[in-house]
Amino acid sequence: GEHVMHSLLLLRVPNGAPGRRNLAGMGLTDIAPTLLDYAGLTAPASMNGRSRLRELTRAAPAGNGDQAG
Repeated sequence: GEHVMHSLLLLRVPNGAPGRRNLAGMGLTDIAPTLLDYAGLTAPASMNGRSRLRELTRAAPAGNGDQAG
């Protein structure tokens, strides 16, 4: 069978959305493109993953701060 490992990522950015606890579908390959995007840099086309910066900086949905996922 296939094994899946879940990792905890804590990230705090100025003006970031408070209380964001889950970004559905975010994987380890998305971390580097997200950090590059935050720094104002473009990830190389050869890099896997995609920036999730917009999801990190938009307002959290009403409720307990979780995003369904």
